[in-house]
Amino acid sequence: MTPVSTNLEPLFPNSPHDLPAEVVTSVLDYVEDADLARLIRVCTAWKFFIQSDEENRYINRIMRGSCIKAALYEASYIHDFSLHDEALKRIAALQAQYNIRAALATSDLTRFQQEKDEILIEIVKVAALHRTSPALAIAQMINGPYQRDCALFNIVETVIQDDLPAAKDIASTIGPQFVWKNRAFLEIVKTEARKNVAAAKTTSQTIDAGSIHWNDAQVEIVKAEAQKDIPQALKTAEMIENLNSRVAALIEIAKVDPRHDFTLANDTAQRIENGIEKINALILINQTVFTLVAQTNPQQVKTLKAVVQAMDDQFKSLLLAKIVEIQLPYDIPAAKDTARTIDYPFQKERALLMIVKEEVKTDIPGAKKTAGTIEKIPVQSKALLEIVKKEAQTNIPEAKKTAETIGDPTFKNRALLKIIGAEAQRDMFATKAQVQTITDPVFRIHALVEIAKIAQSRLVLKK
Repeated sequence: MTPVSTNLEPLFPNSPHDLPAEVVTSVLDYVEDADLARLIRVCTAWKFFIQSDEENRYINRIMRGSCIKAALYEASYIHDFSLHDEALKRIAALQAQYNIRAALATSDLTRFQQEKDEILIEIVKVAALHRTSPALAIAQMINGPYQRDCALFNIVETVIQDDLPAAKDIASTIGPQFVWKNRAFLEIVKTEARKNVAAAKTTSQTIDAGSIHWNDAQVEIVKAEAQKDIPQALKTAEMIENLNSRVAALIEIAKVDPRHDFTLANDTAQRIENGIEKINALILINQTVFTLVAQTNPQQVKTLKAVVQAMDDQFKSLLLAKIVEIQLPYDIPAAKDTARTIDYPFQKERALLMIVKEEVKTDIPGAKKTAGTIEKIPVQSKALLEIVKKEAQTNIPEAKKTAETIGDPTFKNRALLKIIGAEAQRDMFATKAQVQTITDPVFRIHALVEIAKIAQSRLVLKK
């Protein structure tokens, strides 16, 4: 609804006449923070403001609108076109959750057509959650064929569970020149195979034969068949020409077979000629075996660990990292011991990052100590970000101290945004006032959008 007026004087006590509720609510997104004090004083005089829940609802709506308006104002003064459009993407992504028209208007402010298309993709994702036809109409507004097909794929992903025929119809309109058509029909096969394997086989023929998506579709069909008919699943698996995909299919069969016999999968992997692909197939088999062992007999993981440590293979470090992942849910100290034995730095730091993510749930000091052992700044920064997320829930001052130790500027900014979000949960007004002191205009926009997200989340919860 277009606001009747942005002049707020008639809304206050000196007005001689009562105004209908829709006139007031129509201007809420345009109210300044300073007006809130007066609004709150007179709210009990307004029939639709009587209950406290309703009062809070309108305050959150005003805060959301004022933050978005401030963010758009800030964006208009960013001279770097890329940074300008990136800021608009953040704003529009939030606007799309409550006002599609406003989000579309924001997309028109971009300087680059590709960035506008990216915003429209985000709008399509939200629109598809509510109604398919508007989402399709917005998708057709996208200029780039690649981005337009991506948007149509997103619609397929959204409607696939509730309306499989509609998903197929939309998928068939996607152009064949990019991966999106194959990806869309692969997602349909995944869903359809759980309900009707024969129909899924027919659908899979729509995918380009021999493509990676076709192979993945056959694996999904084998996975579904194995639940009911292992001999038939084996037949389907043997028809897959790509050996890597056949290995993946045979693994799915072995996972549900009571014998858990991976011999056929292992023999198939040995026939792969490309060295890297062979290693990847063997890693996948071993990872699956380890996971099954951990689920059935966690104590056997120690035996597996000893076997792997005796290896002289190229993927020894990766398998040890997998053991760390298996140990984490039930034995963090053992996972740490395993991580220390990993030689390859990339896998070692990946393992330590996994440990931090698990450890921070119950032991923040321990997680900090583990993060301190990570040498690569980007990986350590990821770990510290996880700690900040947790600390911000209960101890904002400590979260700020941790954020200051983050070396990577991107992750540091993410951590600060998490802190701003946590502060806004407690006091949006004080947090917004604090945001105005931020000197970096781009980060200031991100912070304003973060506060607006909090307000929006409260509005959604109160529906």
